[in-house]
Amino acid sequence: MTAAALLLGLVTAERIAELTLSRRNTAALLAKAQPLVARNRIADAIPEARAAAEADPQNVQARYVLGKLYTDTNQPSPAIKAFNEVLQINPRVALAQVELAELYLA
Repeated sequence: MTAAALLLGLVTAERIAELTLSRRNTAALLAKAQPLVARNRIADAIPEARAAAEADPQNVQARYVLGKLYTDTNQPSPAIKAFNEVLQINPRVALAQVELAELYLA
């Protein structure tokens, strides 16, 4: 993996293949979204993040990433829903609180 890829948090195709042996692997699904985001294909990353959130309904990271992707694609209603779900799981996630407040104030 190149230094640039490490800095961007990207994973190799081989690593994605390893992780995706199980479709229900939340980490694998989020890993598949990372290269799409890095290539500014935000809308294409949403199904992977949504699948990650569905695979593990208690996974705060998956729901937060989904909310950010919705925010970045100007979809406030599903973003608000995702951030509210984060806060239902863990009310102390300050980043979700801030994102939610910004969406309500927009």
